Amino acid sequence: MLKNKNILIINTYKDVHAIAVATAIAIKYQLNVTRWIMPTPGNIQNHSLHINNNISKWETNIASSFEFDAVWLRRIAFPKLNDPRLLDERSLMEKELRIFLTSIYSNIATPSSFWINPINSLLKENDKIHQLQLAKKVGLAIPNTLFSNDPAAIKTFIGSKKSCIYKGFSQIIWTDSVFYASRVTKNDLPDELFLQNMPGIYQEEVLKKYELRVMVLGNHTIAVKITLKSKETDYVEWGRFSDDELLRIASN
Repeated sequence: MLKNKNILIINTYKDVHAIAVATAIAIKYQLNVTRWIMPTPGNIQNHSLHINNNISKWETNIASSFEFDAVWLRRIAFPKLNDPRLLDERSLMEKELRIFLTSIYSNIATPSSFWINPINSLLKENDKIHQLQLAKKVGLAIPNTLFSNDPAAIKTFIGSKKSCIYKGFSQIIWTDSVFYASRVTKNDLPDELFLQNMPGIYQEEVLKKYELRVMVLGNHTIAVKITLKSKETDYVEWGRFSDDELLRIASN
């Protein structure tokens, strides 16, 4: 029976997918849904875990109880400290917060709770090198790729290809912009010190007619074909375009 079940969704600020799912579950199944929104800059959440020989007790301003029947780890984020009073110790504090929060995410529910996307799986499957090796293992065609922080190897790789693109290992966000995969030439490269300290993913460009986003849920597959409405636009990544510029075709 689903009645009186407690559901936890861990997500980031303004995550419309998590909001939609939480709303649908609450309305359709009348379940108790808690959304844990990850901390944002300047908004550090308070968590305490008291353990001794007799008790193991969580205290937090996020939820009144950690007795969840199911947990969906939709997306996680770790806080960045911008307070000028913390600049001297910022890197240490951010590291400790990351370790602390990761441990909380791993132990947040009871052993009997049903997990969707547990943190160990999330961290492993977000590994770009692991993703490409797994794609190759199952027989998918993959682009010629270099993961590197070696300036000489990067320059040689780019120079040997007709066209290359650069990607980050994670989403790169500045205050007022987001970086997407982009074409790169040797003339675009920064100095060697920067390259050594900013590892990147360099791929031989594969000209595309469209992109497919495929989700496999057990034996059920959902695929979405994504292309631009304007056939004249030369593009590397569709994420930089608005919804009005994109054409999506869903297929079950």
